[in-house]
Amino acid sequence: EEYRDMQVQTRGEYGGLGIEVTMDDGVVKVVSPIDDTPAARAGIQAGDYLTAIDGQTIVGLSLNEAVSRMRGQAGTKINITVAREGQEPFDVELTREIINVRAVTARVDGTIGIIRISTFNERAASGLQEAIRTVRAQTNGRLSGVVLDLRNNPGGLLDQAVDVSGAFLDGGEVVSTRGRQPDDVQRYNADRGDLLQGVPVVVLINGASASAAEIVAGALHDRNRALIVGVTSFGKGSVQTVIPLQGGRDGALRLTTARYYTPSGQSIQG
Repeated sequence: EEYRDMQVQTRGEYGGLGIEVTMDDGVVKVVSPIDDTPAARAGIQAGDYLTAIDGQTIVGLSLNEAVSRMRGQAGTKINITVAREGQEPFDVELTREIINVRAVTARVDGTIGIIRISTFNERAASGLQEAIRTVRAQTNGRLSGVVLDLRNNPGGLLDQAVDVSGAFLDGGEVVSTRGRQPDDVQRYNADRGDLLQGVPVVVLINGASASAAEIVAGALHDRNRALIVGVTSFGKGSVQTVIPLQGGRDGALRLTTARYYTPSGQSIQG
């Protein structure tokens, strides 16, 4: 069941609330609400703790158990108790929806293109290429700069992070992974061809930018391709390898096997 859930997540469509969550000392913590979902519209914030569902505590449950209780049939209602720093706990009623995670959105402000990537699912790199074409067209070819907004982006697929970085770089290293053995190093390089042809880039990050979002920000920073603006990011730089059992019939083993390093050799973890 968990393996199927994970595959659903990376495809980017499921019935639920639209919250990326993690576990913090036995309590479910919000990494980020996903743009334009029930959670985001209800004002759920990064850093909130979720303590109960429909009046029943979820403290002490595993993350997967808590997530499966939040997911469900579109159109059904759910009541979540939220603990937020500096406030009394409060309840939020939400209606589940089919969450079609639209990874990339774009708009222009004058001659500046503003491109937001909210997650690195299977649609991120193709969505970015489309967004670059859109902002080019909307500025009549006079694009003077791009703001890449990776705030509240919890990450996702490594290949998408490499392809997204590659859209701004003309080849060269994006990220490396290093395992337990000194010679266990894998390097991931961008394809040749900067789609923006040197147009200046600013990347926005915050404390909820994690994993693949940190890979992209780190690559564009270390390769002197972009200016990074914001605050220290989340620090999730561990690599999980998914090993299907019996071709996936018996589920899979998700094993942490390496750490991510930016092109200058800086570990993202922590």
